[in-house]
Amino acid sequence: MKAAPVIVIGMSRSGTTFVSELLALGEGTFLAAEPHLLWKCTSWPRVADDHYQVSARVAETVRSRLAAVAGGNTLIEKSPPTVLRPHLVESVFPEATVVIVTLDPARVVASNVRKALNEPAVGLNIFWRKYSGRHPAPSSRPARFSGEMKVRSTVSLRQQLSMSMLPRFLVYGVAISYARLRHALPFGPRPSYWRTAGADESDLLAYYARLVRESELHIETFRALYGDRAAMVDLATIQEDETAALDLFSFCNLRVDTGLVQEAMGSIPPRFREVHRRDSPLDVKARRVLDGLGPFRL
Repeated sequence: MKAAPVIVIGMSRSGTTFVSELLALGEGTFLAAEPHLLWKCTSWPRVADDHYQVSARVAETVRSRLAAVAGGNTLIEKSPPTVLRPHLVESVFPEATVVIVTLDPARVVASNVRKALNEPAVGLNIFWRKYSGRHPAPSSRPARFSGEMKVRSTVSLRQQLSMSMLPRFLVYGVAISYARLRHALPFGPRPSYWRTAGADESDLLAYYARLVRESELHIETFRALYGDRAAMVDLATIQEDETAALDLFSFCNLRVDTGLVQEAMGSIPPRFREVHRRDSPLDVKARRVLDGLGPFRL
């Protein structure tokens, strides 16, 4: 029997790409990596990702289009903005297995700040990379991890959007373009306060520290909604421990070739593991900002 869909949840730069690509080594799986526009159809033309509509029609739209691209395979889906949308995810996939990826919050903040300072959040080259071109079939994915992963959506623009969605998509495109002209559009999930992100390091540290703390509260909502069908996975642990990786496949009811997992784990670049062992100067700054926030609530 085909396993339930697996939804990988986590803040951007927390390791969701690694975990989703690892799970996609399972037999008969299809990885739907970052179908942002399909999820976004629940809130066009808003830029913020935490504004969304929950309804039977919306749930059926997202579910049916993802099921169509997965075919008869088990769906593995990952899209960092969904960390802000627990009730929407639950309405679309109430039967799913949820894998929640965690990492030292200071390192998540610092990594998002680096990314925001060095790469635009939205650009034609990024849009083209994510949504154009041919996408690999499940059987053709190599069991290797290398360097800085440049994520390409495995769900094309045509597969995400129907003709009836195009007018709203165009309005959303105008909204994003206008936002880029007026503000620095931040990398990663965009909460309702995304305009406060700023463009310098100190502003970005404050913005992402708040966003990480907020995502932790949404993760608690995911855990409440899914109960024993939700698993917390620490990135540092799963990159070091092959047994933990195999246990995750079992939790998701996925069959996998142990040799394939061993090959994949052996290909992880050493620097992926080194970042977990010592703080960078930016990690230290992020830790101070997080400590200064105190108790946080939505």
